Amino acid sequence: AACDRVTRPIDIWVAEDAERFAAGFPEANPMSEWAAGVTFLAQQRVILRAHGSAMLTLDETFDHELAHVLAHTYTQGDGRSVPRWFHEGLAIWQAGEGLLQRLETAMKAASSGHLLTYEELAGSYPNQGTRVEIAYAQSALFVKRMVLEKGPLAVIGILQDTGRGIDFRSE
Repeated sequence: AACDRVTRPIDIWVAEDAERFAAGFPEANPMSEWAAGVTFLAQQRVILRAHGSAMLTLDETFDHELAHVLAHTYTQGDGRSVPRWFHEGLAIWQAGEGLLQRLETAMKAASSGHLLTYEELAGSYPNQGTRVEIAYAQSALFVKRMVLEKGPLAVIGILQDTGRGIDFRSE
């Protein structure tokens, strides 16, 4: 049903190099240094690195960003109704990204006492530095656990509820 809510075309830009990738951002952003793809809904734009990243292929990056477009569109795109960790975990799950590297990252962070608190994930999701990979890892594992415990329809239920204005619940 999210596809029905997309009312304008979304431009997909594939950047051949890091400079072109950064140039596609509407304003300077530290994510241009490390991200493989970014969605800018206000500009109706998705920017992808032509060669993906060490963790993701171009196809996986496209699927990841498409999940962001659909989830934001479905939840009315206000950026507040669903926390970023859920959006990132959903995109990782929907794109079918492998969880082994994410699990390894989370395990290293846990063993060294560097896991992020729920408040850090829900409030000020990191977008630069070493905590970025930890945030993505924890987000992926949270959503994967939800899907394993409650089934994939739980994810759809959250999107439907928040799209109707019901507060996000992280149970």
